[in-house]
Amino acid sequence: MRIKPLLAAFLVLLPVVAFADDSPVLGRWTETLPNGKHMVTEFTPTTLSSTPTDDKGALLVQPNVFAVSYKPLGHSDKGDSYEVDFDADKGKKKGGLMLFLKDRDSMLMDFPGMGAHNLTRVKP
Repeated sequence: MRIKPLLAAFLVLLPVVAFADDSPVLGRWTETLPNGKHMVTEFTPTTLSSTPTDDKGALLVQPNVFAVSYKPLGHSDKGDSYEVDFDADKGKKKGGLMLFLKDRDSMLMDFPGMGAHNLTRVKP
């Protein structure tokens, strides 16, 4: 039995779609910087945005927004892990980062070879 190309593409992307719809990673997260300011990162099903804020939470610049795709990688000693790929033009990937969800409100965001950042979920 031959699988049609469109169906095959859908089956390959299915884990990404399922992740995006119900992932505990989605939402706003913050990192407290040594100077008391914060870096706020927001994960949506298709984008990642980040912006620095002052110590009162006011935006210092407009957010940088990146198109992304997600891939769950399973559990590791650092927590549930996810790969986040930055999407470039025409569906090509241009690097990415790793997320390690420690619990519902804390995670480690790791840029391989560039350092890791501890994030805390922003409460509504």
